[in-house]
Amino acid sequence: MNEKINVLGVNIDSFTAKEAMKETIAFLESELVSVIDVVSVDALMQMNDLPELKEKMNEFDMILPGEKLILEAAEEPELPEEINMKLYLKMFMRYLHKNHKRLYLLVESEEEGQEAFRYLQKAYSGIQLVGLAKVSAEGRADDMLVNAINTEAMVNVRLSFGTIIPELKEVSQSYKEAGMALDVGRIFYPERNILSYRELGIGRLIHQLPVSLCEMFLEEVFAGNTVDQFDEETLSTVDKFFENSLNISETARQLFVHRNTLVYRLEKIQKQTGLDVRVFEDALTFKIALMVADHMKFIENRK
Repeated sequence: MNEKINVLGVNIDSFTAKEAMKETIAFLESELVSVIDVVSVDALMQMNDLPELKEKMNEFDMILPGEKLILEAAEEPELPEEINMKLYLKMFMRYLHKNHKRLYLLVESEEEGQEAFRYLQKAYSGIQLVGLAKVSAEGRADDMLVNAINTEAMVNVRLSFGTIIPELKEVSQSYKEAGMALDVGRIFYPERNILSYRELGIGRLIHQLPVSLCEMFLEEVFAGNTVDQFDEETLSTVDKFFENSLNISETARQLFVHRNTLVYRLEKIQKQTGLDVRVFEDALTFKIALMVADHMKFIENRK
């Protein structure tokens, strides 16, 4: 049975190499995304004054001690059996090699990447090296990186980032912002692969509203009903109408419907809610209500 050891506020798994590898295989064979971190003494010391970052790190699926000194700093009087990190990494690479797993490398320099690429091709030819990308500490995520991973590794990824910070002590806030950007993106901007906290717009505001306020607002807008009262045709029509800045002629053209048909669909919304979405103020209210409804569904699904 795995017992956590607490070192400077970080809960580290007290696995042997074989136990850690068993857990790793379970992660790899699951469809879920798992996070495994090998933590160093320097990393623990840097996080000592960053409680929020520690809290996020403790949510990782597995945290392993990268140095013997970490175990010696444990608060427990009896030290667990020391993990042989070299043995664990060797077992991990052998598993990837034997099972022909795909690997995408993210490195800090091209030289580092090419060296790792050559070593893996020589020592573990069974691993499918599907790509390599440079990610520097000074750089930021961009569409080129996302597209490269999506294309070469044949998986779908999304990247988010918080505000740029001048000092390490502020990294926890930026990390928290990046996490919020992912959540807001899932709810309101599913078409975006890159999510910047500073560019979330009104979605960021809605995401931070109290549930009670959201429920009250939806009750008022939908007159006691829910967004489910609108059929898919009505919702897709009004979305396109909003995309075209309330331009009836252009919306009708893009939907391949007669202008009168479009007006009829929009007037159905007015009959159900009292909001005439052809008027900017009412359109804004209805748009926000749709976003709040999406936010509430996200909260409900997370329970």
